[in-house]
Amino acid sequence: MKISAIKVIIYGIFCVGVFVAFVAVFTPVLSDSLAIFSLIGGVIVLIGILFCIITAITPCCPYCHELLSIRKKSPEYCPHCDKELR
Repeated sequence: MKISAIKVIIYGIFCVGVFVAFVAVFTPVLSDSLAIFSLIGGVIVLIGILFCIITAITPCCPYCHELLSIRKKSPEYCPHCDKELR
């Protein structure tokens, strides 16, 4: 998965979380529902932040920007574009 696609996913997660939290704040419903929807929105935003941190620490190829596997030790060549990484 390319970095640009991952950025779109992260942005989407943030937007959904913020939308759920704002709907909870501006919808005239019971206060219990407000707390539940605000909590759900906050959890969704935290999931987006966690996904962002994991993506930031995952190495990627400097040429094709594809993510490299973190299960194996650092490869000498990119498995996607076959360029040397060292």
